[in-house]
Amino acid sequence: MRRLSTAIAVLMVLLACHSVPIANRTPIAVPAGLNANDVEVAVLYELVNLNVPQNLKPGERIADSALKALFLFRYERASDRRPGWYPESAQQGVIYAGYEKRTHYLRVAIEYSDSNVSVRLIESRNLDQTETHIHEAAMIWIDQLEMRIRRALGQMAATRALRGREPI
Repeated sequence: MRRLSTAIAVLMVLLACHSVPIANRTPIAVPAGLNANDVEVAVLYELVNLNVPQNLKPGERIADSALKALFLFRYERASDRRPGWYPESAQQGVIYAGYEKRTHYLRVAIEYSDSNVSVRLIESRNLDQTETHIHEAAMIWIDQLEMRIRRALGQMAATRALRGREPI
């Protein structure tokens, strides 16, 4: 009976801590009519759960240092963060984002250009990461982030397309 209890306990631990391979992610195509600056704007606004302002013109830079600093400062202190994704830092061509949920932490690099966006896993905490595997929850969170990025890019492209049809 004791052996059976031990076996059940071990099986439950193995099932609860399911790890999956860390695979290369498929790049996200940038919709026609958007450039790298538009991608940066869409991703930063999506990470802070805000809609891109309607009056932002195609290719218009978000007051580079001022707005980025506001976004990053907003999440600088861990006590200000809610569970979920937030921007950690940004530079030309890459935005670093963090994800926190309870004691779990995940960090990714969102690399972008005029043609595509790639999300790359950088590091994690309390997600049993090895060189080749990580807890499956981490991959689910990255999948959700990629879905949000696709949606944000699609909305920005659609807004631009509709604005182009309006009479002058």
